[in-house]
Amino acid sequence: MVDCVTSNWTNGYNGGNKIDASKFILDNGGIATEASYPYKGVKGNCKKVCNQVQIKSYEQVPRNSEDSLLKAVANQPV
Repeated sequence: MVDCVTSNWTNGYNGGNKIDASKFILDNGGIATEASYPYKGVKGNCKKVCNQVQIKSYEQVPRNSEDSLLKAVANQPV
């Protein structure tokens, strides 16, 4: 994720941008597993390994909104 999501190049090692990361997974058709594309802790070239783990959508949950969180948990990921 850090290699492929350019907005995460600066912040990737501090959590990165979760929305940009989720968009990347959707647009890329999936993402690699840790075993097939291990995290190395340094910026590298993006390898377009995908389709091993997929998501259909994601949701942003407003802070301190337990009701929104309960609704979103059913849809995963949150």
